[in-house]
Amino acid sequence: MFFPITIITFYVIHDKKELNVKLFKLYEIFFLLNASLIVISFLFDIDVLKSYPNPRRPGYSGLFNRPNQLSYITIVMIAIYYYKASFLKLKYDYYKLIFLIVVALLGGTKRIYFFLIILLIYHVCNNLRTIYRQVLLVFIALLTLTYFLWDKLYLFIENKLELFVQIYNERGFLSALLSYRNDRLSATWNDQILVDWNILNVFVGGCDFTIERPEMDLIDIFFYFGLIGLVVYMLFFKTTLNAIKLKNNYLLFFITLIFFISALTSGFLNSTNIPFVFMIGVFYLNNISQKLV
Repeated sequence: MFFPITIITFYVIHDKKELNVKLFKLYEIFFLLNASLIVISFLFDIDVLKSYPNPRRPGYSGLFNRPNQLSYITIVMIAIYYYKASFLKLKYDYYKLIFLIVVALLGGTKRIYFFLIILLIYHVCNNLRTIYRQVLLVFIALLTLTYFLWDKLYLFIENKLELFVQIYNERGFLSALLSYRNDRLSATWNDQILVDWNILNVFVGGCDFTIERPEMDLIDIFFYFGLIGLVVYMLFFKTTLNAIKLKNNYLLFFITLIFFISALTSGFLNSTNIPFVFMIGVFYLNNISQKLV
C-alpha cells in the first residue's frame, strides 16, 4: 500500500511546478554523486559499495543498499535525460545521459539492461534518418572506454556471464533470466495457492509472504490482494495518470515499459524509496513535455 499512499500524500506536487522542479534538482544532485561513487567503486573495486555480497555476481550500487531500488531510480533518471537530450536537444543532458548509461551498465541488474535495449529500439525507430551519426559517436565512446578499462570490463562481463551460464545449466534459461523468480512462483503456487486457496481467495487474495513470494510485482499483488485488489490497484494508477493529463507519447511509453518490467521483477511497487522518486520524475517529465518549466 506504500505506493498509492505516497501518491495520495504528495500528489499536490504536480500542481506546484516550481516545487516539483526544486525537488527533482535536489534529488538529481544526490543521484549524480552516487553515480560518481559507482564509477569510483568500479575503478578501485570497493567492496562496501558493491550491489551483491556474492563476489561472483558483479555490480555496484553506491550508497543504495538495494540494487533493485537503484535500478528503477536509474531507469527514471535515464528516461528524463533521454527526453531532454533527444527531444529538447539539451547538450549537457546528453552528456549526463551517456554518463548514466555507463553507470547503469555497472549496476549489474538485468532489468536495467532490458530497459536500455528497449530504449535503444525506441530510439532507432524514431531516428532512422540521423541514427548513423549517433551510433558512430556512441561506438567511438565505447571503443575508447573499452581500450582504457579492458581488464576490469572483461572481468566484470566474465563474472556476469559465468553466473548466468551456471544458473542456465542448473535450472534452465527462464531461471537464469528471471533470477529464480519462476521457481519462487512455482513454490508459492504449489505450497500455498493450491493448498490453502478456495474460490473466495481468487477475489480477495491471501498469501503469507514470510514463507515465500514470487517477487514479481503484479503477481505479488494478485496473490496478496486477489483479483479485486489487483483491479483496484490498476484503476487507481489509471485514475492518477488521467488526473495529471498525460499527453506525451514518450511519457506513456516510459510508464508502460516500467510497469511491464515490474511485472517480471520486484522492488517497484513494494519499495519505500522508489514511489517518491518515480512520482517526482513523472511529474517533472510531464511538465517539461508541456513546456511548463
